[in-house]
Amino acid sequence: MMNSIAYRPPQLGDEQEISPCMWASADLWELTDGTPESVAEWKKISDLEELRARIFSSEKKLVATWNGIVVGFIAFRRGNHLSLLFVRREFAGQGIGRELFNRA
Repeated sequence: MMNSIAYRPPQLGDEQEISPCMWASADLWELTDGTPESVAEWKKISDLEELRARIFSSEKKLVATWNGIVVGFIAFRRGNHLSLLFVRREFAGQGIGRELFNRA
């Protein structure tokens, strides 16, 4: 499956696929502790408007796609500060996150 992964800058509309990917990762890796504050923070960073703003920002960012479906996302802030890196669960362990990092 790895050889059919494509990498490109995110486009308007990708936020519709990035947001659920982020929530699935947060659940899988227990990135939220379940407190209202923690959940509110995750809602904020995975909000569609917030993601649209990132897509149009000057930050470094990249998506990985498979058959046109977004399966991974990386974004940096303030130059080289890694702020987001997510890969859909069913694509984990294939080196997609590493490749996103190397290409961004």
